[in-house]
Amino acid sequence: MGRSKRIIFAVLLIIFSSLFAAFAQEDNMVKVTVEKGDCLTRICNKYLENPSLWRKISEINKMKNPDLILPGQTILFPASMMKGTPVAGRVTFVKGDAYYRMSDKSEWKKVSLDDRIGEGAMVRTGSEGTLEIKFEDGNVFLLQPDTSIGLKAARKSGEAHSRYRLSVNMGRLITNVQKSTGKESSVQIESPTAILGVRGTVVRSYVAPDGTTHFEVLEGEVFVEGRKERIDVKKGEGTVIRPGQAPLAPKKLLEPAVLLTELENLYTGFPVKFRFSRVDGAVSCRIILARDKEMKDTVVDKIIIPGGEIEISGLEDGPYYMQNTSIDQLGLEGMPSMPVRVNIRVNPLPPFVEAPADGAGYKSGSLVCRWLNVKDAVSYRVQVSEDNLFTRPARDERIPGRNYYDTGNLDYRKYYFRVSSIASDGYQGEWSDVLSFSLVPPPPAPPVEPPLMEKKQVRIRWKNLGDGVKYRFQMSDDEGFGRVDVERILDLPELLVEKPGRPATYYVRTRGIDSEGREGAFSIPQTFVITPPPSAPVLGEVVVGEDEVDVKWQDLGPGVTYRFQLTGSNNFQSPDIDTALGAPGTVFKKPEKAGTYSFRVRAVDEDGRESPFSDPGTFKVKSNKLLILGIAGAAGLLILLGL
Repeated sequence: MGRSKRIIFAVLLIIFSSLFAAFAQEDNMVKVTVEKGDCLTRICNKYLENPSLWRKISEINKMKNPDLILPGQTILFPASMMKGTPVAGRVTFVKGDAYYRMSDKSEWKKVSLDDRIGEGAMVRTGSEGTLEIKFEDGNVFLLQPDTSIGLKAARKSGEAHSRYRLSVNMGRLITNVQKSTGKESSVQIESPTAILGVRGTVVRSYVAPDGTTHFEVLEGEVFVEGRKERIDVKKGEGTVIRPGQAPLAPKKLLEPAVLLTELENLYTGFPVKFRFSRVDGAVSCRIILARDKEMKDTVVDKIIIPGGEIEISGLEDGPYYMQNTSIDQLGLEGMPSMPVRVNIRVNPLPPFVEAPADGAGYKSGSLVCRWLNVKDAVSYRVQVSEDNLFTRPARDERIPGRNYYDTGNLDYRKYYFRVSSIASDGYQGEWSDVLSFSLVPPPPAPPVEPPLMEKKQVRIRWKNLGDGVKYRFQMSDDEGFGRVDVERILDLPELLVEKPGRPATYYVRTRGIDSEGREGAFSIPQTFVITPPPSAPVLGEVVVGEDEVDVKWQDLGPGVTYRFQLTGSNNFQSPDIDTALGAPGTVFKKPEKAGTYSFRVRAVDEDGRESPFSDPGTFKVKSNKLLILGIAGAAGLLILLGL
């Protein structure tokens, strides 16, 4: 060997030794005690995954003569090189459809919580399935929806080293490899296009249907190999490996968007809306809402445009955690935001109101409000107010166990109504929609015109209250209408009534009746007076002249006429004179026939009512025979005297 070759060999030996020294410091060592009859190759065949590495074991232990080992001697083996013991992980979370099988020929079995899944298993999740497998060393593999993996190796070497090899055939896998003092795990993730080596890190893996692979490092550092090229990817970086290509150079992951919407302490109604900021370089933003802070139990997973808004509806009550990541043009998801808590309590839901109908008018002084029963509601709170902000509610009551409420008598006007459900823990849900309604009063009192007195009837009119309104008319000589002489239901706002025969002051009133049969207030009564018929006139002086008789009687006032009768017989069955007179007296031709004559008079008022006849008056008409005899005697005497 030449001098130059010896120098190169020496340098390589130094480098090789330093590398193994560093390796020995990094890797956990397992102590193996030499037994009688052992040799190094036999021990390596027993413990090493690759027995041909016995020379490396010799170098690590600085053996001068590998063929010379003694019983009781301790040999150090790197745990990562040892065969190890197969281990199984425990299913610590499962949601939706998740299945596993131990070989290509075995049937798929549904995964249940606490199932053990170990080396050789194939695992897949459905479109809404999520599965977490956790090993004793703390390493966790989280399969998200539509993911298929194979657990090719899961082994433990010694007390502190674990080794895993997984193949991700499709979907998303989050690998969380623990790195604690005194313990070390190595994880190798294979995809159709690359191999990733993991030590103490958190990495997201995504394999698209065409085999394109995305690796995103959230903690630690990894190496990625593909097409015989290897790159190191650090925390906050990612790479993409397309089929038939080498890994792309590491690219810095985008920061998450900023939540622009101010968080509320409690969201009590849907939809819940959140808006996010734009992130330079982002083509989209993934929003995840989960029941747990670790973001495993996902209930919402949506992609929105940068600077966009997400609307969330239909969730059950409870606390949730929201997280977002920005996605760049390569499809790499950025660093996740810190989860923020979103508290939702929408149950019990607002009741669906059946009555009142919004904007309806009710011809009543009260209203029975009704709504549909709400699940989980043990009582309801109702409010009725004159303003739609309910600043001064006219009614505010809690209704236990029933779905209706009688407002009782209210003033006639417009009101607003709402109702909310109350749960058994006393929590009051959101109010229902605010509905307006009006209480329509019955018809107003129709003013009555002064009654119009006709000859035999009284005409009464009042204000017309419009179509569909009837009227109740009452007449009484009692101002308080304790006794009603006339009562009628009328379609028209007027009435003709016969004049009462009994003299008195009469009161008339009316009120409207609407189509629902509701009657309004009575009008202010109007009056009319029925006076008594005239009394029998008192006869006055009778003057009997030579040719005429002048009769006078009592004047009973304006509007009164008189009926005068004269008879020469003992009764008035066939009076000689029976005439109507407009004045309280008459002059008529003195009867020619001598005798006693009787006369009487009665008054007739404007309504034609007649008073009784007066007591009869009499006068006498003397005979004219003596005068005739006297005239005849005087004529004879004159003849005798020759005159």
